[in-house]
Amino acid sequence: MMNDRLPATSGRSQRGFTLLEVLVAFVILAFSLAIIYQTAGGSVRGTIKGDRQTYGLTLAESVLDNYRGVPEGGMVRSGELENGYRWRFEASPRPVPEDERNRNRFPLYDVRVEVNWDSGAGVTLSSVLPERTQ
Repeated sequence: MMNDRLPATSGRSQRGFTLLEVLVAFVILAFSLAIIYQTAGGSVRGTIKGDRQTYGLTLAESVLDNYRGVPEGGMVRSGELENGYRWRFEASPRPVPEDERNRNRFPLYDVRVEVNWDSGAGVTLSSVLPERTQ
């Protein structure tokens, strides 16, 4: 009857992983997945930020392009789009050096276009435009 038993085996001849080895493997896997998730998430956030900034810059260029000249005295205009972008166009007389004030020339204006969006970020373009002639 004793011979019906399975032979006793030592721990060294068994095949497989110990519980500790499996736990260490899971911890390494979890850290690896967390790093991959953060990297992929950061890439997506960076792409979204870049898209918003590109759209804001394009909008600022478009607003600036709408004005070929500035009325006498300057002007301020602003607007908002449905997608949360806000723009502001501001033109103020450019300071003229004392020695150039009596010369016959076109008055120039410092122009600033600001575009902001919901996240609080924004872009600003600056330029110089002449006074509009009638």
